[in-house]
Amino acid sequence: MILSIIKEFVISGLDLISLGKIKSALKKEYPTLKLSGKVVIKNSTFGSYNYVLEAKVFNSSLNDFSYIASQSYINNCKIGKFTCIGPNVKIGLGEHPTKEFISIHPVFYSKAAQLGFTFSDGNYFEEFQNTIIGNDVWIGANVIIKGGVTIGDGAVIASGAIVTKDVEPYSIYGGVPAKFLKLRFSKEEIEKLELLRWWDKDFDWLKENYKHFHSVTNINKMIK
Repeated sequence: MILSIIKEFVISGLDLISLGKIKSALKKEYPTLKLSGKVVIKNSTFGSYNYVLEAKVFNSSLNDFSYIASQSYINNCKIGKFTCIGPNVKIGLGEHPTKEFISIHPVFYSKAAQLGFTFSDGNYFEEFQNTIIGNDVWIGANVIIKGGVTIGDGAVIASGAIVTKDVEPYSIYGGVPAKFLKLRFSKEEIEKLELLRWWDKDFDWLKENYKHFHSVTNINKMIK
């Protein structure tokens, strides 16, 4: 079940309300959501057994069993199930125009008035685009993912990479800018994994079959 956070929660050791009290208040509505350290969450939704550690999450959704590690910033992002986001990951940072527009400064194209003032009477440039992160994705530490990118199911992004283009399912990308390195499995095995879509199986199936996850050679045992 997807659970939504309607209000903005800022959890910090400096807040008047302690982390423990905030957790208690949220526990009734979000019984399996685990929060730790300084967390900022706004207009975002969660599934079951999520963990957010000292991160900022805006306008995003986090599905079952996925987590976000410390110092990460997630904005305008749809995240699938069983996805692991490492520390200091940045997804959906604001963009600036580098072509056609004379100036890159938002005071000329945005009504947001980040400086408390703007010349613009409208929004003439799309600063924030929606990003999609699939299921069973591992994003390493210090990765930056450009807004509007889609990361396929089962993909791995190496630490320190800057992702500017879509990433195919079950592929490993790394570097600046990120480039294809290799596939995690054979094409035949990937086809079977995409057919299985194990992340959509129910809790009992996952519990019964967890040992089969220890080797991709067990894939045929899991497809019935």
